[in-house]
Amino acid sequence: MGVPAESVIIINIPRDSILSKDYGMVLNYFGEEAIADIGRLQSLHDTAIILVDGYNDTPAPLCVIPEVRDYFTGLKEVWPYWFFFCSLETDALRMMLLSVLSNFSARYDHQMNERFVIDVNAMRALVLELFGPMNYLYDLAGFSIEMNKMRSSAILDYLTAG
Repeated sequence: MGVPAESVIIINIPRDSILSKDYGMVLNYFGEEAIADIGRLQSLHDTAIILVDGYNDTPAPLCVIPEVRDYFTGLKEVWPYWFFFCSLETDALRMMLLSVLSNFSARYDHQMNERFVIDVNAMRALVLELFGPMNYLYDLAGFSIEMNKMRSSAILDYLTAG
């Protein structure tokens, strides 16, 4: 279901944008102009990989860093189209989702591998919340109900595989 590598758009958000909650890098590619242009909207489907830069010296996972959590919580409010635009080929979307979950924790197993413990109900509510904007864009782009169902299924598979 992925797109060709040359179509992927990697947005590497620097630490200063995280701290200032500057969503411009995302909105410049995937904001209102992209949504208003049906051809562009169709071509941007499943292309975004949103990364965070500037925390390489921090041992904590990005999704537990308070300012990263704040950034993605704010991004979700101004741009709830994650499931339409974001690629499922990397863990980037998973990190974004974990960043906005209210009830989760990082734990370590006996081999010191990090495991996230999430509130399944909170994740279910978040997924349902993000399906609405995705469905809206599928309709706007003229994508079929079958394509929407396939994407929804791929998202659920992505979330349960990690």
